[in-house]
Amino acid sequence: MRIEPLTTIDQIKKGDQLLISDGKEIIFVKALQIVKSAHDGTEVVFNLKQNKYFNVGMYLEGQSWVKEIFIVSQS
Repeated sequence: MRIEPLTTIDQIKKGDQLLISDGKEIIFVKALQIVKSAHDGTEVVFNLKQNKYFNVGMYLEGQSWVKEIFIVSQS
């Protein structure tokens, strides 16, 4: 198993397993959708029913509700 930090805007792919920390708790989720728009940038949706997502650009700039993101892979 390999765990790597998110460091670039296009690093997360649909289906990737993610560890997300908001500073209080850590959750293990799957990237269900990657939404790219000229206005908002790249967003990763991990819960469609509750519309839970984070903006990758804001995370990389330190301006997101997400404090740490790690991508988990089996290789």
